[in-house]
Amino acid sequence: MRARRHSGGVEERRLPARQSCAGRHYQRSVFKAKRQRQMNPIDRRTFLRGMGAMMALPALERMMPGVAFAASAPAHPVRMAFLFVPNGINMADWTPTATGALTGPLPKTLQSLEEVRSSLNVLTGLAQHNAFALGDGPGDHARSTACWLTGVHARKTNGSDIRNGPSIDQVAALRMGNLTRF
Repeated sequence: MRARRHSGGVEERRLPARQSCAGRHYQRSVFKAKRQRQMNPIDRRTFLRGMGAMMALPALERMMPGVAFAASAPAHPVRMAFLFVPNGINMADWTPTATGALTGPLPKTLQSLEEVRSSLNVLTGLAQHNAFALGDGPGDHARSTACWLTGVHARKTNGSDIRNGPSIDQVAALRMGNLTRF
Protein backbone atom coordinates (compact mmCIF):
# COMPACT_ATOMS: atom_id res chain seq x y z
CA MET A 1 0.00 0.00 0.00
CA ARG A 2 1.39 3.42 -0.83
CA ALA A 3 0.43 6.82 0.53
CA ARG A 4 0.60 10.33 -0.94
CA ARG A 5 0.40 13.61 0.90
CA HIS A 6 -1.13 16.70 -0.67
CA SER A 7 -1.19 20.30 0.45
CA GLY A 8 -3.36 20.73 3.51
CA GLY A 9 -2.12 17.50 5.05
CA VAL A 10 -4.51 15.17 3.25
CA GLU A 11 -3.11 11.69 2.98
CA GLU A 12 -4.48 9.30 0.40
CA ARG A 13 -3.88 5.58 0.60
CA ARG A 14 -4.33 3.22 -2.30
CA LEU A 15 -5.16 -0.44 -2.16
CA PRO A 16 -2.72 -2.55 -4.15
CA ALA A 17 -3.73 -3.75 -7.61
CA ARG A 18 -5.11 -7.28 -7.72
CA GLN A 19 -2.72 -9.92 -8.92
CA SER A 20 -3.09 -11.03 -12.51
CA CYS A 21 -4.73 -14.39 -13.15
CA ALA A 22 -4.37 -16.30 -16.38
CA GLY A 23 -5.98 -14.25 -19.15
CA ARG A 24 -6.99 -11.38 -16.87
CA HIS A 25 -5.61 -7.89 -16.70
CA TYR A 26 -4.51 -5.86 -13.72
CA GLN A 27 -7.18 -3.62 -12.26
CA ARG A 28 -6.50 -0.06 -11.20
CA SER A 29 -6.04 0.52 -7.54
CA VAL A 30 -8.75 2.46 -5.75
CA PHE A 31 -8.56 5.14 -3.10
CA LYS A 32 -9.08 3.64 0.34
CA ALA A 33 -9.62 6.76 2.38
CA LYS A 34 -8.49 10.31 2.89
CA ARG A 35 -6.97 10.96 6.27
CA GLN A 36 -6.23 14.34 7.80
CA ARG A 37 -2.99 14.84 9.68
CA GLN A 38 -3.51 16.01 13.18
CA MET A 39 -3.31 19.80 13.49
CA ASN A 40 -0.69 21.41 15.67
CA PRO A 41 -2.32 22.81 18.80
CA ILE A 42 -2.31 26.60 19.17
CA ASP A 43 -1.97 28.44 22.42
CA ARG A 44 -4.92 30.16 24.08
CA ARG A 45 -3.73 33.74 23.38
CA THR A 46 -3.43 33.11 19.64
CA PHE A 47 -6.91 31.60 19.60
CA LEU A 48 -8.46 34.54 21.49
CA ARG A 49 -6.69 37.09 19.26
CA GLY A 50 -8.06 35.37 16.15
CA MET A 51 -11.58 35.20 17.60
CA GLY A 52 -11.48 38.92 18.43
CA ALA A 53 -10.51 39.80 14.87
CA MET A 54 -13.22 37.52 13.48
CA MET A 55 -15.91 39.12 15.67
CA ALA A 56 -14.87 42.62 14.55
CA LEU A 57 -15.22 41.85 10.82
CA PRO A 58 -19.00 42.45 10.58
CA ALA A 59 -18.59 45.88 12.22
CA LEU A 60 -15.79 46.79 9.80
CA GLU A 61 -17.89 45.76 6.80
CA ARG A 62 -20.70 48.06 7.92
CA MET A 63 -18.31 51.04 7.89
CA MET A 64 -17.40 50.52 4.22
CA PRO A 65 -19.54 52.03 1.45
CA GLY A 66 -22.24 49.64 0.26
CA VAL A 67 -21.13 49.85 -3.36
CA ALA A 68 -17.71 48.41 -2.59
CA PHE A 69 -19.20 45.14 -1.37
CA ALA A 70 -22.27 44.92 -3.58
CA ALA A 71 -22.43 41.34 -4.77
CA SER A 72 -23.33 40.71 -8.35
CA ALA A 73 -26.34 38.51 -8.96
CA PRO A 74 -25.37 34.86 -9.28
CA ALA A 75 -25.47 33.45 -12.78
CA HIS A 76 -28.43 31.25 -13.59
CA PRO A 77 -27.53 27.57 -13.46
CA VAL A 78 -27.11 25.77 -16.76
CA ARG A 79 -29.70 23.04 -17.25
CA MET A 80 -30.38 20.50 -19.97
CA ALA A 81 -33.27 18.07 -20.31
CA PHE A 82 -33.89 15.15 -22.62
CA LEU A 83 -37.42 13.73 -22.86
CA PHE A 84 -37.90 10.18 -24.09
CA VAL A 85 -41.28 8.60 -24.74
CA PRO A 86 -40.73 5.15 -26.26
CA ASN A 87 -44.39 4.49 -27.01
CA GLY A 88 -45.11 7.79 -28.74
CA ILE A 89 -46.89 11.02 -27.84
CA ASN A 90 -49.53 13.30 -29.31
CA MET A 91 -47.24 15.64 -31.26
CA ALA A 92 -49.97 18.28 -31.70
CA ASP A 93 -49.74 18.99 -27.95
CA TRP A 94 -45.94 19.37 -28.10
CA THR A 95 -45.08 20.95 -31.42
CA PRO A 96 -45.33 24.73 -32.00
CA THR A 97 -47.32 25.76 -35.07
CA ALA A 98 -44.50 27.83 -36.59
CA THR A 99 -40.82 27.05 -37.10
CA GLY A 100 -38.02 29.25 -35.81
CA ALA A 101 -38.35 31.53 -32.79
CA LEU A 102 -41.27 30.75 -30.48
CA THR A 103 -43.34 33.85 -31.22
CA GLY A 104 -46.83 32.38 -31.43
CA PRO A 105 -48.81 30.64 -28.71
CA LEU A 106 -47.06 27.70 -27.08
CA PRO A 107 -48.64 24.27 -27.47
CA LYS A 108 -50.68 22.94 -24.56
CA THR A 109 -47.89 20.81 -23.07
CA LEU A 110 -45.29 23.60 -23.23
CA GLN A 111 -47.44 26.40 -21.77
CA SER A 112 -45.95 25.98 -18.29
CA LEU A 113 -42.58 27.03 -19.80
CA GLU A 114 -43.87 30.46 -20.85
CA GLU A 115 -41.43 32.30 -18.53
CA VAL A 116 -38.39 30.73 -20.22
CA ARG A 117 -39.75 30.84 -23.76
CA SER A 118 -36.77 32.84 -25.06
CA SER A 119 -34.36 30.11 -23.88
CA LEU A 120 -36.41 27.21 -25.19
CA ASN A 121 -35.49 25.07 -28.19
CA VAL A 122 -37.99 22.54 -29.56
CA LEU A 123 -36.43 20.00 -31.92
CA THR A 124 -38.76 17.79 -33.95
CA GLY A 125 -38.56 15.35 -36.83
CA LEU A 126 -35.51 13.56 -35.46
CA ALA A 127 -35.08 9.87 -36.23
CA GLN A 128 -32.52 7.43 -34.91
CA HIS A 129 -31.62 4.95 -37.63
CA ASN A 130 -29.53 2.84 -35.22
CA ALA A 131 -32.62 2.21 -33.07
CA PHE A 132 -34.08 0.02 -35.82
CA ALA A 133 -33.42 -3.73 -35.80
CA LEU A 134 -30.87 -3.66 -38.65
CA GLY A 135 -30.98 -7.47 -38.77
CA ASP A 136 -30.55 -7.74 -35.01
CA GLY A 137 -33.91 -9.38 -34.29
CA PRO A 138 -36.59 -8.35 -31.78
CA GLY A 139 -36.09 -5.94 -28.89
CA ASP A 140 -37.15 -2.58 -30.31
CA HIS A 141 -37.94 -0.91 -26.97
CA ALA A 142 -34.67 -1.92 -25.31
CA ARG A 143 -32.69 -1.08 -28.44
CA SER A 144 -34.28 2.35 -28.81
CA THR A 145 -33.57 3.15 -25.16
CA ALA A 146 -29.93 2.08 -25.51
CA CYS A 147 -29.51 4.11 -28.71
CA TRP A 148 -31.46 7.18 -27.60
CA LEU A 149 -28.69 9.47 -26.28
CA THR A 150 -25.72 7.71 -27.87
CA GLY A 151 -26.74 7.26 -31.49
CA VAL A 152 -24.98 3.89 -31.45
CA HIS A 153 -26.60 0.57 -32.34
CA ALA A 154 -26.20 -1.33 -29.07
CA ARG A 155 -24.66 -4.78 -29.23
CA LYS A 156 -27.13 -7.35 -27.91
CA THR A 157 -25.47 -9.99 -25.77
CA ASN A 158 -26.01 -12.25 -22.79
CA GLY A 159 -22.44 -11.78 -21.66
CA SER A 160 -20.35 -8.97 -20.29
CA ASP A 161 -19.23 -7.77 -23.73
CA ILE A 162 -22.07 -5.25 -24.07
CA ARG A 163 -20.94 -2.00 -25.63
CA ASN A 164 -22.36 1.37 -26.56
CA GLY A 165 -21.00 4.87 -27.18
CA PRO A 166 -20.73 7.97 -24.98
CA SER A 167 -24.09 9.64 -24.47
CA ILE A 168 -24.89 13.30 -25.15
CA ASP A 169 -25.45 13.94 -21.44
CA GLN A 170 -21.93 12.63 -20.72
CA VAL A 171 -20.49 14.86 -23.44
CA ALA A 172 -22.43 17.86 -22.09
CA ALA A 173 -21.23 17.14 -18.55
CA LEU A 174 -17.62 17.16 -19.74
CA ARG A 175 -18.17 20.40 -21.63
CA MET A 176 -20.23 22.40 -19.12
CA GLY A 177 -20.42 20.32 -15.94
CA ASN A 178 -18.41 22.92 -14.04
CA LEU A 179 -21.20 25.49 -14.58
CA THR A 180 -23.79 23.72 -12.44
CA ARG A 181 -24.06 21.61 -9.31
CA PHE A 182 -25.89 18.74 -10.97
